[in-house]
Amino acid sequence: MGTLVPHCENILVNGTPKQAKQAVRCLNTNMKESARNQTFSQVLDVLRVNLDPTNPNYRTAIIALGHIALLMPDEFKVEMKGIISQKVFINPFLPGALKHTDE
Repeated sequence: MGTLVPHCENILVNGTPKQAKQAVRCLNTNMKESARNQTFSQVLDVLRVNLDPTNPNYRTAIIALGHIALLMPDEFKVEMKGIISQKVFINPFLPGALKHTDE
């Protein structure tokens, strides 16, 4: 587990969406609950930063968050609700976030 956890954490932040999905599944399957909760709490903080539409890892962050919510719905219910309500639903609708093109 010593090298697996940092490698999977790196994939969750910088990998492709498919890699992030598999990294979530790998950590969820191979870690004990207490260590898993601590690891994913740290990962959630980093993924929250990546939830910016201009970030190149935006799609990876959304996929990773979705699979964390799917595999561990009770452990991170409050954190997910906060992230989704603040970063996914509200930010795209702030003034200037949407660019209108007149054709």
